[in-house]
Amino acid sequence: MIKRLSVKNYKSLRDIELEFGKVTALIGPNNSGKSNVLDCLAFLAESCRKPINNAFFARGEYPCLVFGGLEKDIEIEIDFSLGGECQYYMRFGKQGIGEERLVVSGETRIERDQSRSAIRSDGGWQDGSTNAYESTLYAFGANEHFSEAKKIRDYVSSWRLYHFSSAEEMRSPVEVKREYDLEKSGRNLIRVLISLRNAYPGVFDQVEEAVRQGVPEIENLLTPLTPEGAAYLAVREQGFEQEFGCHQLSDGTLKFLGCVTAAALPWPHLVCFEDLENSIHLRLLQLLIEFLHRSDRQSVFSTHLPYITNFVQPEDIRVVEKKQGETQIRRVDQLYVLRDTLRIILS
Repeated sequence: MIKRLSVKNYKSLRDIELEFGKVTALIGPNNSGKSNVLDCLAFLAESCRKPINNAFFARGEYPCLVFGGLEKDIEIEIDFSLGGECQYYMRFGKQGIGEERLVVSGETRIERDQSRSAIRSDGGWQDGSTNAYESTLYAFGANEHFSEAKKIRDYVSSWRLYHFSSAEEMRSPVEVKREYDLEKSGRNLIRVLISLRNAYPGVFDQVEEAVRQGVPEIENLLTPLTPEGAAYLAVREQGFEQEFGCHQLSDGTLKFLGCVTAAALPWPHLVCFEDLENSIHLRLLQLLIEFLHRSDRQSVFSTHLPYITNFVQPEDIRVVEKKQGETQIRRVDQLYVLRDTLRIILS
């Protein structure tokens, strides 16, 4: 589980540090930097799956990432527990990675700077990554001889960020094929549900039961085929023999289904949601947050909703503001102070 994140010069995160719990809510006004925190976690995950210049391109090149000018480097450090206490640090700029360090249970496993790069294998130290844009975790994490690096690469690379901004993408019929990785937009939700039903029926049952609790009229989730062989999402409701296509479901119900599916997937260690409350009724939102707490996954979500204090404990809320272009994040443990703070910054 991630315990702490420290960031310098990533977008509006000029110099921030925050701690995480099992479920962490980032709350603040628009353009305060909540999305940048989530995107920073996504960037770190991508750096374990591909060279970091690919992640630059996906975000509009390095100038769109760095706070304060191209001469600045970006620094990201995370503390997490994974069978022991771990710390991973990476400093990078337009020309690539300048420094990288991994410490596991007090023992250095990766050491990289401008002059050298080394990684400790199960048999001793070896030369590390020499590609300026490849993190050592990416370059060596798939190698079974580097068991610690592989375990941590698998952990970090599993993190996922979701933003279900349009329910229409979830409604469209899709070609049937096996998929377990839910896309950021939820566009392949139907494929993922079919795959879960076939390979992980227990997980599918969890999702279906959560939907029943949220919308009691729904008895079953269905994935029938069109005459052309494409699959679409449908439901069977109480009192009706005929199934209903998902075009009759509200946007909020579909987004609730997407969030529950993401949190129930058996392999991501961290799931992040942008604008969790978007189109979701307060009762469904409460059920969703309860589901996140019961899930085996750690979760982080952003919200603009001041009523989130009714569903999330103050110690799990981080207040996000922007002052003079810089994001600032703080924790307010006293409920009455927190509610007054949110009333002021969200008004």
